[in-house]
Amino acid sequence: MNYAIYKLDFKTGVHIGVDSLTDNEYVINSDTIFSALCHEALKAGGTELLDKLVTLVKDNLIFISDAMPFIKDELYVPKPLKPVDIVEDEGNSVQKKAFKKLKYIPVSKLGIYMEGNLDPNYESDIFTDLGKHSIETQARIRGTEETMPYSVGVYRFSSGNGIYICIAYTRTDDLYFMEDLLLSLSYTGIGGKRSSGLGKFGFVVEGPPDEMLERLNNKAAKSYMTLSSSMPDEEEIDLAIEDSYYLLVKRSGFVSSLTYAVGNLKKKDFYAFKAGSCFTSRFNGDIYDVSYKGNHPVYRYAKPMFLGVS
Repeated sequence: MNYAIYKLDFKTGVHIGVDSLTDNEYVINSDTIFSALCHEALKAGGTELLDKLVTLVKDNLIFISDAMPFIKDELYVPKPLKPVDIVEDEGNSVQKKAFKKLKYIPVSKLGIYMEGNLDPNYESDIFTDLGKHSIETQARIRGTEETMPYSVGVYRFSSGNGIYICIAYTRTDDLYFMEDLLLSLSYTGIGGKRSSGLGKFGFVVEGPPDEMLERLNNKAAKSYMTLSSSMPDEEEIDLAIEDSYYLLVKRSGFVSSLTYAVGNLKKKDFYAFKAGSCFTSRFNGDIYDVSYKGNHPVYRYAKPMFLGVS
């Protein structure tokens, strides 16, 4: 397949909630990105464009990664969940703790990390330049009621830094279709509290660095890491989890649709392998319907984008 990197340059802060309004993350799961693109497809062309997007993904013609950090020209990927033998001084517990704290590592140093030779303290210091999290006060206004202030977590990326999405594609026209949806999304914004002006971004497009491209195209690796949240289908699951290292994350939330039901209904809870999970066997995954008593399907993206790690 071919790959394109979309670097998101946020013009505003972004709110990516976890458990509460004051929580905030700096990465965005692939299923959240896909849901946002589904909304843009519906706005632009109704169910016809939505069906086109879903079909492209189901037919393995388009894959999307999580939105992961970049600092200047350096792209970061999740720290692989596959254990490595750390080269260290005997009894150096400080270094062990530093390795555990790392969440993302430069893709250019993935090989060094897998050999156990990465300097975790140096990488942690560099990563602090990504941006800053803050708690900001906003006002809730309901009709003629008294204005009610509330706090919300906001992440602001430092200049030249942000998050990127990797899109895998076979046909150039399909990539242009995805790019049009992403452009529409850039004006709408992504994340929470968009009505307050958060989540707006621009983007630039470039190819992946050579080492990353080689790893993305490596179909003969001993181990593969996912760059997206994913879940094999029933026929794939047994082989997928054999000799694997993974973390399951619960994905839930409310349906954002005016035609789905009266009032706010929750999506079915869904468990997926977290990006960074490592597998010895590749799988296709799927888009799953997580609707519950609503008028139309609600799609949960769970297709893996694999990166060879060893």
